[in-house]
Amino acid sequence: MWEKLWEINSQKYEKKGDQLYADGDLKDARLEYIKALEILSLHQINDENLEKKVEIINRELMAEHEKKAQEYIDSGNFSEGIAELDFILYLTGDEKKQKEIEKKCKDLYKKVSMQKSDELAGEHYKSGCSFLGTGDLGEAMVEFKEALKYGSLSVEFHDEIMEKLSEVEEKFARLYISKGDEFQNRGKTALAISEYERALAFLEYNKELRDKVMAKLENQDKTDDPSDEEWDAAYSNFRESLNKYLNFDFRPVSYWFPNALNPYEEGYRVAKKNLGLVYLKKARKHEEDGQFNLALKIYHEASSYFDPVEIENQEIRKKLKDLKSKVD
Repeated sequence: MWEKLWEINSQKYEKKGDQLYADGDLKDARLEYIKALEILSLHQINDENLEKKVEIINRELMAEHEKKAQEYIDSGNFSEGIAELDFILYLTGDEKKQKEIEKKCKDLYKKVSMQKSDELAGEHYKSGCSFLGTGDLGEAMVEFKEALKYGSLSVEFHDEIMEKLSEVEEKFARLYISKGDEFQNRGKTALAISEYERALAFLEYNKELRDKVMAKLENQDKTDDPSDEEWDAAYSNFRESLNKYLNFDFRPVSYWFPNALNPYEEGYRVAKKNLGLVYLKKARKHEEDGQFNLALKIYHEASSYFDPVEIENQEIRKKLKDLKSKVD
């Protein structure tokens, strides 16, 4: 009697499942069939026909959700695509199918991560483009570099950010490259090298321009150590010019020409600068040889032979700053 009752309950669920299946409600139909099977399994009763219905409905549900998953994936809605694939994973008992879906889900999780990174980095990218448009290169570079910090960016967006960074770097570097070229054309090799090195400091992502600047630096002649003749000639000329400049007697001239200038002043100024250039040459040689303490000392000495506004003193100030950081 009890067995008959369980069979009646099972048939009730099966009948309800048939009706839902006919109405196209596959999920609820499956639930009713599962309820019917569970009742029978409790009493070790097998119903091959009912099991066949569950198998058929599983296949139909998997096909339906696989189609939905693909539609979501094609539209870029990867999270919903994963949800659909997870449901198929729940339904299938095929080991090969399971591995295939698991691999697909793993790939989609990466894409979801990329989407999130692209979205967050996009805010910095927009700000960077805005700063670039107004010519604020420093702020533009900061924003583009912040955008790059999101490691799982899509390849396309990563390349786009890199292009913008290269553009900003080039705008910065070109200022120093043009100065370096100008100094090079005037034969001021050390100053040219200094400007090229400054340009190089900005070129982290623009490999093409970086290689060009490196080539410019490699083509520079190495500094030779000043010869004894150079030192002797510079010192002798300086002492002689200084002596004439200091010993010039203004008294006979100033009586008739109160505003008269010392006629030896220009010669003294040129001799002083020439001696300073020899000091500079010596300092550069020590720097190239890695003797930074000696270079620092001689750059200090060289600075006294140039007026503060002269371009050589600009180089010396930069060198002193760089060398102090190396020595410290």
